[in-house]
Amino acid sequence: FLSGYLVSFNGADYDDIILSYWYQENPSLQELKVFSDSVIQRNEEAYKYYKWLRCFPSLRSIDLFRYWSKMLRLSKKISLKSLGIQLGYHTVQELPYHHTTVLTEDQMEEVKYYNYEHDLNILKLLYEALKDKVALRFQVEEQFKIKCISDDAPKIALKLLEKDLSPYFDNIRDLRTYRTEIKLADILLDYEFTEAPMLYKIDKGVVVCSNYYTMYQLLKQQTIKTTKELAYSVILHNPNGIYIRCDHGTGGIHGITSQKVWKENEEYNIITADIGSMYPTLACNWNFEPAHLAPHFSKIFKYHRDRRLKAKREGDQLNNEVGKLILNSTVGMFNNEYCFVNDSQANVSITLNGQLFIGFCSEKLIESGVTIIAQNTDGMELWCKRSENEQVIQMLNSFADQYRMEWEYDYYSQISYMNINNYIAKTTEGKIKQKGVFVYKKPLGDSVDELIVPKALEAYFINKVRPEVFIKAHTDIKDFCLSKKISKDYSVFWMNQKVQNLNRFYVSKKGAYLYKKKSRNLEHVLKGYAVQLYNNLRPEFPTDINYDYYIKKTWEIIWEIEGTNLTLF
Repeated sequence: FLSGYLVSFNGADYDDIILSYWYQENPSLQELKVFSDSVIQRNEEAYKYYKWLRCFPSLRSIDLFRYWSKMLRLSKKISLKSLGIQLGYHTVQELPYHHTTVLTEDQMEEVKYYNYEHDLNILKLLYEALKDKVALRFQVEEQFKIKCISDDAPKIALKLLEKDLSPYFDNIRDLRTYRTEIKLADILLDYEFTEAPMLYKIDKGVVVCSNYYTMYQLLKQQTIKTTKELAYSVILHNPNGIYIRCDHGTGGIHGITSQKVWKENEEYNIITADIGSMYPTLACNWNFEPAHLAPHFSKIFKYHRDRRLKAKREGDQLNNEVGKLILNSTVGMFNNEYCFVNDSQANVSITLNGQLFIGFCSEKLIESGVTIIAQNTDGMELWCKRSENEQVIQMLNSFADQYRMEWEYDYYSQISYMNINNYIAKTTEGKIKQKGVFVYKKPLGDSVDELIVPKALEAYFINKVRPEVFIKAHTDIKDFCLSKKISKDYSVFWMNQKVQNLNRFYVSKKGAYLYKKKSRNLEHVLKGYAVQLYNNLRPEFPTDINYDYYIKKTWEIIWEIEGTNLTLF
């Protein structure tokens, strides 16, 4: 670790406070327990004086838990133990005794061993995994003179923008633009959709339109109070006769044809087109900005955009990363009422115009004879005659110039969709692109359950290896494992024995059911399948894996994409 720094996981909200209190007050154990309870219960008045290691002026805290935003920490249920599982730590063990237990001397030694042997070793693994992010924060602190060593990316972006904007505004953290309504006609760009009959219906709260002209005209007539009121779909008729339904909402666009598997041939190829950094590009090029920060926000945002592009060209990694962090984090915070960049109209201006641009390009491509395979928030996949590639790209580039965007292109030799958020593709240069259930190289903090399944899917769709062949030949036991953390409201049982609530396990032919119990009734944790607990990694590969379970899960995804092939049985 680093000299002069205390590296922790959730230290800023617990460990650092307890250390400061203990050092300064020299409390009895009873007093320390009462104080600890007040910290856990978030009674800030009782402990605010002891925050941030104030009693240790030569020591700084690095809290790795805070490298994820608060919303991500909650939604992903990030914990040190779950991260240990993802990082391949050999042991999964919870605190040996309930936190209210009065410990004997021997039990104290056991708890101390648990802490320094397991918690600290997982923390070391986590630090190694995040050390580049730690180093970036040190560099940002040195160059930009802000404190951010324990901040997530959006918070760093806000601090950098605050530093740049503060000379122009007093009390900038208190500023917001509050909207009672947004008149969409005031924010929509001028899109020349092909005029068509105004045909639409409302289906379960969604306005389903027969063309983009209808959707565009309806939007121009609409005044909204919240972005949740935006729910539209457009049905497009592809030249090859396959329909595509394009769903528009606050989360972006999702559209895909009924045909799930596409492979290039001698006449046709697959073009994938994306707008790089679409939202920041719209914000910069159309001056979509929080009204209370105009015009200075746009000038500063463009400055960071231009400096990032220059840094990227010149190999300046620090300013490239800082620019990327500011551009990618900021627009999403326009809709966050707790941020000084909050202005919901700025957010809608960017997201809605981005969606309409993709819709506009889709419509014009279909009119020219190109089939839209799929549509997403910042791009699309196209089924195009090879002889027309240049013409199609010229058309898209002309639209991009008109609306101040820039396309990035690649070519797929094949792409297979489960749905728009779950697919696997191979570029003509052999690069594999995966999303959703096909991803096995997971970002830190994501679940790593049953990685054998996405690996087997890649083997099948890319290398033509049947799941049963791949899975039975695989020898990394961690890829077969799942982990479940059961609420403390339940007791957990395996082999008629009470076990800890957090367990790593694999599906086994010789194991036992894993149960949880809240009142009288036992509930299955993995219904219908026996498991073998695997909380301690072992050097020998197990011989009791229930391969059929993993093979079936893999085939179910394949069948959803390709259809059931009865000859398999």
